[in-house]
Amino acid sequence: MVKIEPYQKSEEEMNMAAMVETMFSVREKPWHGLGEIIQEAPASEDALRLAGLDWNVI
Repeated sequence: MVKIEPYQKSEEEMNMAAMVETMFSVREKPWHGLGEIIQEAPASEDALRLAGLDWNVI
């Protein structure tokens, strides 16, 4: 019988930065606690705006 040890995060993984500037999530708070939480999934155009991705490439 092989004994399997539970996975343990490294110090680096536990201190990992979210590196998030803008974002949203639906109904649940993400692990990093950042961004706007909304209750219903938005349409594509609204999702881009909420995520801060509604910019134009020139």
